Amino acid sequence: MILKNIIPTNILNGLKTYIRNYIDISSLNQIVGYVIANLSNNITSFVSTDTYKKLNCTTREAYFYNGGQFIVENNRIRNNSTFNAFCKLSALVSISGTPSDEIGLAIFNTDVIDSDSVQKLFISGSQPQNIALQTAILIPAFQYVEVWVKNVNSTNSVTTSNISVILEVLEV
Repeated sequence: MILKNIIPTNILNGLKTYIRNYIDISSLNQIVGYVIANLSNNITSFVSTDTYKKLNCTTREAYFYNGGQFIVENNRIRNNSTFNAFCKLSALVSISGTPSDEIGLAIFNTDVIDSDSVQKLFISGSQPQNIALQTAILIPAFQYVEVWVKNVNSTNSVTTSNISVILEVLEV
């Protein structure tokens, strides 16, 4: 398992057991869990203020059961099927930057912002701060979703220390 050195084995095994035992995937794969985790600190730099940019981080598949409908590639989750999928997407991002900078994060669906997912935070110190994003989103066949970030009031960079994304397919 890719995350065995980051997430304690008992918690990871509990997550896998929960997904297998309590999420009904027998009827059209209605709900399927996906997790992506960042494995290192990554810096996203900005050349202009208040402009979204794809979050620069290294992601890996942590655990999912999907029969190949979704794949993780190039720091995104792509619907690899011929069916559109209506999904619930939740993300938790740990991010740090320059104190007093206002940071915005959002889910983008094939380079288009999902306005329901937009969240902002003010950097208050040198330690990473957590921000949660959540949205219900239609991911068309062969399209993808990503997390994007912007620095609202400066061009100071931000550092991502962790990102977890869970995608639940509600309807295909």
